[in-house]
Amino acid sequence: MGRPPSGGRRADPLEALGRRAESVPRGQLIELGQLILMALNHREDAWLVPVLTVVVAGGAATWAPWPAVAAWALLSVATVGVSQLALHRFLAQADHVTDSRPWLRLLATARLLPSVVWSLLPLFAWPGDHMAGRFFLILVLGAAMALRTSGTAPHPLVLRLQLVPPALALLVLTGTALAGPRASVSADAPGLALVLSSLLYPVFLYRMGRQTCLRMRHMLELQLDLTAAKRAADQANGAKSSFLATLSHEIRTPMTGILGLTQLLLETGLSMRQRDYVRTVHESGESLLAILNDVLDLSKVEAGKLEIERTAFDTGPLLDGVRNLMAGRAAEKGLDLQIRKGPGFPERLMGDPLRLRQVLLNLVGNAIKFTERGWVRISASADRLADGRLQFGIIVSDTGVGVPEAAQGRLFETFGQASAEVTRRYGGSGLGLAIAKQLVQAMGGEIGFHSRPGDGSHFWFTIPTAEPEAGTATGAMDPQATAIALPPLAVLVVEDVTANQVVLDALLRARGHKVTVAADGAAAVRLVARGRFDLVLMDMQLPGIDGLEAARRIRALPDATRAQVPVVATTANTDAADGGRCLAAGMDGFVTKPLRPEALVEAMHQAWVARGARVWPEEPATEGAAQLDMRQMDTVAQAIGPHDMPEFIAITARTLVETAERFLEKVSGGDLPGAGQAAHTLYGVAANVGLSGLSADARRAQQALRDDHPEIQRALAIRLRDNAEEAAEMLDRWLGEWLGGQPTASHSAVA
Repeated sequence: MGRPPSGGRRADPLEALGRRAESVPRGQLIELGQLILMALNHREDAWLVPVLTVVVAGGAATWAPWPAVAAWALLSVATVGVSQLALHRFLAQADHVTDSRPWLRLLATARLLPSVVWSLLPLFAWPGDHMAGRFFLILVLGAAMALRTSGTAPHPLVLRLQLVPPALALLVLTGTALAGPRASVSADAPGLALVLSSLLYPVFLYRMGRQTCLRMRHMLELQLDLTAAKRAADQANGAKSSFLATLSHEIRTPMTGILGLTQLLLETGLSMRQRDYVRTVHESGESLLAILNDVLDLSKVEAGKLEIERTAFDTGPLLDGVRNLMAGRAAEKGLDLQIRKGPGFPERLMGDPLRLRQVLLNLVGNAIKFTERGWVRISASADRLADGRLQFGIIVSDTGVGVPEAAQGRLFETFGQASAEVTRRYGGSGLGLAIAKQLVQAMGGEIGFHSRPGDGSHFWFTIPTAEPEAGTATGAMDPQATAIALPPLAVLVVEDVTANQVVLDALLRARGHKVTVAADGAAAVRLVARGRFDLVLMDMQLPGIDGLEAARRIRALPDATRAQVPVVATTANTDAADGGRCLAAGMDGFVTKPLRPEALVEAMHQAWVARGARVWPEEPATEGAAQLDMRQMDTVAQAIGPHDMPEFIAITARTLVETAERFLEKVSGGDLPGAGQAAHTLYGVAANVGLSGLSADARRAQQALRDDHPEIQRALAIRLRDNAEEAAEMLDRWLGEWLGGQPTASHSAVA
């Protein structure tokens, strides 16, 4: 088969042909492929045929008139040039050709012309009785037939046409030699052999060329089948990636609410039995999330999208962090969790600390899971290699049950487990060790184990690394330092899921931040445009305007100060490409769900510092009514009048507080109809006086009564009560400002 073009700007025409299988019938693809192969096989004719022409013409000129031989040579080079132009033109347009028949006629004619010209060589240089010249011409025609057969073999029609003219020329040469006047009985035998050879040689070449053509056609069919299979596999892989991304979002979003609310619930006053129930729910959620993370990591590894960093990290915090995370599980089983470092173990190394931590957690977690008594030991070393680098090595040893010999060969396979009994007893998905192996290999290392049933196991891995240069900063931040460095901020939380709103509100308020909630991107843009926020937490997937578009609109606000507010994306997706999309939209970072408090605070700190670490100055007390609709309040005041306005504000404020308290009481008692009536009343009262934020909270509370878990309803009720009290105080401040700052009777009512 022809070689594909090497280098250059054009891709392989055969590869391009395979990509057109969905738009061009298969028979047409095969025909085009045969023409392409033929064209590729003749790429060297541009220089090879002229050189051969000169050599043959020089030989023929020893007995034939040189003007005739020169004319033949010029005609030969001209026809080869025309043929090359046709072939190159076809290759240039092959990617877009759908009907091969016109091109077949053109290329067959273009390839037939040089064959005819070479077959006419005896006419321009007839040897007569010059036997050496006759044998020279027979040799030339035979070689030409062989060379042209190899080039035209991919297409049967052109192959047949190419063989006819030189075969006829051979018959003429040998026939005249046999019938010449000097022919005799003694010459009949070699002459007859010559004629017979002339007849058999084209047949032999045609038979070989036809077999080659059939093989090439079969190879073209196989190539098209392979291309179709690869395309189907790529589509399936893309569908799997899309499914996993959707699965990630659909699972991680509710998992944020489950883990967050159970964690908040554990911090409330619960009985011992209730606390055990809630802790079990929280641990089950963590286990489900771990399995999801394993599946997503395995998918990234299989798709070749796993990214390995190379940064300086401290070895002590890495090992101590793993021990601290696993110490609780080890203590529950009464195991001694140890760390041992080899002599001269460096304090800092180069590598990917997050992936190393993931591998370590997996190995240590397995060791604890399969060890009932005794100890689990992490042994760390760093040996100097011959090239000057270091080899970072870890051995995780235990005194557990060990690995049965029958299962040791498949232990690092995907979904591999020692046995069904082990799976039932200890659980697990069988993905952890497979992912650990892939991670270690991606970092250029090796992983293995040694185990004897009943005598524990020793899992090890080694990774080539180096010590960082002096002054190289570590890639990890200290979460404690982050928490200390972040002051109380005014944070806008943009989240459409009620449970996640509650979790974020509680997490941020517990750290001293002031929280405002928006349920969609359009509302977030409006709030930022007229509000005073130090940071925005923006969900990427929102109804209407998504988080990315909302971030772009915030960056385009005319007020430069508000347009530069730090924006941190919260997303349930784990694709690294999400980070690029966030940055392209003007965001300052992103954090994945379920939201970990330390990761959330770290992302907020990084974004806040990157934008200049500024905080809006405290607003004067009179500006607290900015959450009120001033035009609405002016309309109400004009209708009621200054004499009755204090009493109206007092009644409204008291109604807000009492209704919110009643809503909380009804929710706590399980009286959902009564709670719904209270939320409806609260919504109407708040809307009448322009408290849009409180009225929106009341609307969300009404929705929560229909859709959400009782714990979410209770959390919303507590937030609604607090907001109602703040709203009552705002009304009182507004009234004092409206009346010129004079004391009013509403103070006692609100209090």
